[in-house]
Amino acid sequence: MKKIISQISKYKELPINYSFYPSDLTDAPIIIYFHGGGLLFGQRDDLPDDYISLLVNSGYHFLAIDYLLAPESQLTTILEVLTESLFHLLKQFQVKTYHFMGRSAGSYLAYYLIRQGFEPQSFLSFYGYYQLTLPEFSLPAPFYLSYPFVSSTAVESFIGTAPLTHGNMNKRFPIYLSSRQSGNWLNYLTTHDKREYFSLTDTDLMTFPPTLLLHSLNDPDVPYRLSKKASELIPNSQLISINGNLHDFDRAVTSETLAVYQQIVAFLNAT
Repeated sequence: MKKIISQISKYKELPINYSFYPSDLTDAPIIIYFHGGGLLFGQRDDLPDDYISLLVNSGYHFLAIDYLLAPESQLTTILEVLTESLFHLLKQFQVKTYHFMGRSAGSYLAYYLIRQGFEPQSFLSFYGYYQLTLPEFSLPAPFYLSYPFVSSTAVESFIGTAPLTHGNMNKRFPIYLSSRQSGNWLNYLTTHDKREYFSLTDTDLMTFPPTLLLHSLNDPDVPYRLSKKASELIPNSQLISINGNLHDFDRAVTSETLAVYQQIVAFLNAT
């Protein structure tokens, strides 16, 4: 499988890059992918190759894009730079048909971008959220309290001053863990008075393109009810409910998860 890495734009001295996996069909539609990681960690190439290969072999270009991470960059800046990068990207590739795909925090970014006017042909939302006003996001999370406690002072050395787009799991996940244990995750992203602005309304969702939502019934990180509600509000939507208790149910490639991705291809082909 061919992979092309290139730069879209630059923020200060930091390059904003993408990884492009071309289909053999030159006029194939593009799936634009946003990775997960609570907006604090992760990197664009986190999706297992088996899934990418399945999508590419099914007639879709696949493109994974960088975005800035918090708390070195606030959510306002993350979204402004990502919006600018997408405009450059769509112009550079002369894109006519594209789809958004986001996992967890990446799904949140896609939700917001669609509200701001981007028009993907469809949206693939993996265990995503579209509101920052949920009480669960501002309270200590029971699931993460089952881990050894990590204080905010213990992770201060992991937080830098320069912007970044790649958050090493070993160094950055403790920041997320600590923030979810203490209930102050959102403080890393934005001020309290802006949380509602960065949240979508029911009316917003009613204007969305065809959307496929995938979510574990017992997701311990992002409540399943969010995808359930979105599926009821988005006019042309489908919800695949995974019988399990993993947040990122597709973390490991199995015959079951590959079968789910085959359903995704069927959805894309029908839109």
